[in-house]
Amino acid sequence: YTLTVAGTLTNNGTILATGAGTPVTAGTLTSSSATSLIRYPGNAADGAVTVKGGTYGALTLDNPGTTFTLGGNLTLLGNLSVTPGSVMAPGTTTVTLNGTNQALVGAATFYKLSKIVSASDTLTFPATLTTTVQNDLTLQGAAQNNPLYLRSSIPGTQAKLSLQNGGTQSILHVDVKDSDAS
Repeated sequence: YTLTVAGTLTNNGTILATGAGTPVTAGTLTSSSATSLIRYPGNAADGAVTVKGGTYGALTLDNPGTTFTLGGNLTLLGNLSVTPGSVMAPGTTTVTLNGTNQALVGAATFYKLSKIVSASDTLTFPATLTTTVQNDLTLQGAAQNNPLYLRSSIPGTQAKLSLQNGGTQSILHVDVKDSDAS
């Protein structure tokens, strides 16, 4: 099924967006908080699902063997989870992490990834997995004494961050621990 929104769809809880193609189309998609969840569970027959651009609380891409193509820029207030075997195809979109104490769960590929904070905050990367940025990476803390902390999901175990050849980076006021960046 396809949910077509003529105006604005505001999520205060959990929405399961299932089916092949583009399960949510048109209109404006917004989430009210970091704890509201939109889950694209997919199924083995889907193969490819387009994730509508918009503002999400937490977002879960959840089906091994399914390619989830980002259909527009995303702003995330909560965590992004990509289950093992699921593929996130970023196209030429920007993902902006705009919440507090956010985590990337599972291996993910971004075209542009940005997190800029106005007070100390933490961004957690998945231990032993690689987060890939193809084009632009922006990670900025508020000030030297109010950094953006970049941490692994398992203390003492490295998370991997890879910026592809030709990609640009703007990294300022960060405190990094347990990370392998290339």
